Amino acid sequence: MAEQTDAIRKLVREAIAEAKGADAPPPSAAGQGVPVRVPIVIRDSADAGRLAQLAGAIAASPELGPRLKSGGIAFDARLEAGVDGPAEAEGRAAFDRFFEAFNTGDFDRVWETVTDDFEWRLPGGPDAPYTSAKGKAAFRDAYTKRWDFLKHFTAVNEVIFASGDRVYQHYRVTGTGPDGKFHDFTGLDFYIVRGGKIALKDAYNKTVPPGGRSGAPKRAAKRSAPDGARAAAPSLDIADGVITERKVVEAARLGTRLAIGRRAVVTPLARDRARALGLTIERSDP
Repeated sequence: MAEQTDAIRKLVREAIAEAKGADAPPPSAAGQGVPVRVPIVIRDSADAGRLAQLAGAIAASPELGPRLKSGGIAFDARLEAGVDGPAEAEGRAAFDRFFEAFNTGDFDRVWETVTDDFEWRLPGGPDAPYTSAKGKAAFRDAYTKRWDFLKHFTAVNEVIFASGDRVYQHYRVTGTGPDGKFHDFTGLDFYIVRGGKIALKDAYNKTVPPGGRSGAPKRAAKRSAPDGARAAAPSLDIADGVITERKVVEAARLGTRLAIGRRAVVTPLARDRARALGLTIERSDP
């Protein structure tokens, strides 16, 4: 019990230092049956991620996990006023509405999420320095043509970051195109939000030749699978951060693998969801 308490105290001190940005004294020692309460102040999404990472680390510990599940360890998470600010909250909400509509193929639904003078700067095109679709007619034409290609694919967001009226989206798109070849590319899009709607989508992405390497982790390639299906399946690579249930569900839509780095932490609920969905989670680091 003494070793468990010392380990909990160490995790608590680290959590408090990270969340508050300063050293803080550890909580009082807890006796048998008395929960160790971890005070956390959440100011932004990074703090929330650290809390989830801490919970995941404790849950994964053979010694500490049972105490967490039985209530022996509790988190007193306090949400500080204005965590991300109203502009960030509005920007993220506007992006979520746009992204959900964008992936339906329903132009009228997408148009409801953007401003009347909305501009989409396409990732490719003949014009310099970029090809732009601005206004309803131009956007409808560009979206209709692009959707004919994108409807064959699955897009998964890896990072969403809102700052003021700006939103940054890092995503991965995979799937088999109408040409019968497997495509795999990542992208980074920049958005401007105005009045709760998207005013600008500036898109950039990286591509590999159709049918090229899918980015499967090295260790996964050494394992056998029926008819080579496992090796050919796409994977979502996440180097670090917290793997949540939502990310597991998104990854399951891509295929059968979730490749995570050494610094990534999978929450217990996410791991349970992965098992339920038949999603394989593997470490991509050698």
